[in-house]
Amino acid sequence: MFTKLGKKTLVAFLIAVVSIVLWIAGNVYLSSTQTIKVKSFKKRATDIEVVLVNDASSKVYLTEVKVNGKTVWKASGFWDSNYGIFVVVGKKAVFLTKAVGKLEIPAKSECSIWIKSAELYDKKTHRLEFVTSKGTLSVSVPP
Repeated sequence: MFTKLGKKTLVAFLIAVVSIVLWIAGNVYLSSTQTIKVKSFKKRATDIEVVLVNDASSKVYLTEVKVNGKTVWKASGFWDSNYGIFVVVGKKAVFLTKAVGKLEIPAKSECSIWIKSAELYDKKTHRLEFVTSKGTLSVSVPP
């Protein structure tokens, strides 16, 4: 089949096949490596507390927090000042503002996140999304 096409065409075809296989394998690996899990959550009138657990043997970076589809903090320098986001990782406590870059969650550790805002008062259910270096974790907080 390839004898008439030549060696250059055969090499180009093999490179294309290998590239496609590597792309598929990489996407399958990335989609299956979500290691952040929700341990617990509590909802009060104007705040939500979520405890996340990193079960992996490697660290994970938190890069974005969304509440009800609205980005309230992003590691690239965005922070909605209507929301107060306080995070405790191990013995380190951080108030997420636009000055804070990505937040590291060490391997085999817990991360407590408190989100406080008057905008939470009127809503009965909330959808929280935590974008990490390993993917996105979505949490629905019932009333």
